[in-house]
Amino acid sequence: LLFTLLGITACDEKEDPVISIDDSSKEITFSAAAGEKIITVKGVTAFEVTDSGNDTWYQYPKKVEGNKFTVSVDANLTPNERKVSLTISSGKSEPVSFSITQDGSIFDVSPNDKVLNFEGRGNSLIIYVTNTAEVAYSVEIPGDDDWLSSNISPVDWSLTLTAAPSNILSRESIVNLILGDKVIPLTITQSINIAGDYILSYYNNYYYPDVETDDNGNPLYIEYLRKVTLQVGKENGTYVIKENLPEKVDSLVFTYKNEVLSIVSGQMVGQRDVYSPRTGNTTHYNLIVQMADTGNESIHQSEDPLSYDAPLTIDNGVICFIFEATAYERWSYDAIAITGGGALHTLKDIKLIADIGEDIDEIKEPEPEPALVENTSDDNPGKQPR
Repeated sequence: LLFTLLGITACDEKEDPVISIDDSSKEITFSAAAGEKIITVKGVTAFEVTDSGNDTWYQYPKKVEGNKFTVSVDANLTPNERKVSLTISSGKSEPVSFSITQDGSIFDVSPNDKVLNFEGRGNSLIIYVTNTAEVAYSVEIPGDDDWLSSNISPVDWSLTLTAAPSNILSRESIVNLILGDKVIPLTITQSINIAGDYILSYYNNYYYPDVETDDNGNPLYIEYLRKVTLQVGKENGTYVIKENLPEKVDSLVFTYKNEVLSIVSGQMVGQRDVYSPRTGNTTHYNLIVQMADTGNESIHQSEDPLSYDAPLTIDNGVICFIFEATAYERWSYDAIAITGGGALHTLKDIKLIADIGEDIDEIKEPEPEPALVENTSDDNPGKQPR
């Protein structure tokens, strides 16, 4: 009887199982991206899990048969941290609590990438996007701005924006990157700057040292090609080419107004020395731009500056200036003459076409004689010497 009573007492005093989890599972932290973690429970093989909140961003099984279960979280699309406490319980055992904390997400781009400018010929730019939620964001481009397209990298979430070639001087769009309630506006512009590298094409009747003529005695114009750079000039609204110009021409200044590029007469573009075998003297001349009429083989002199004009045209983002003949009431001109001690160059059909990097063979005038000889014809600037 005594042994029986002792046995009953031992059964009545049997302790309830002790529930425990690893320390690493007591405070679980997730990044802003979706994730999951397996929790191992010791001491019991059947238990329930409850939480202190009523949100949907975390998931777990309510009842578990076994000693392991998985908790998971959705991506956090807000910048705010979020947290919830959960409890594991089984019968009369002491419940065990643990917490889940998830970082707020960062969705942003560098301040330098929030205003972007594309080249007029069209190109692509890569914008590096910080997206800690690791959820695909959307790109909103206004429907009318079909000149822009986008592509998101699934590897690093970078955004590639591509602008098509433009046929206008400038255009602008606002592109929105959207993730959850966060919107990142990007200001996108595409502009064409006329300064840059060009191919200078022209026909020249070059005095070498005398005027070149064809078999019929008419001035002979030969096409030449040079690579040049159009730079912003010192005065507002001016541009200048300073190198790789025809012989003795050191620079050529242009004005630009209302999308028209002009070569203005009267500007000094270089200097030359002319030797006269009759006198044995060398004369120093300034080279001046004058307007010329190749049909009448004449050079126009005017007290007021005249201009040889080329309207801006853009074809698939490529700038082109084609200088055109200008007609007045009683006369016209279709070329410029570089004069000084007689004409040195007469340039017509001048074109400036933006250099897009294609290989071309430059065609330049022949090297001058060791000494330029004075032209003995009429030096009247109103008539082109022959």
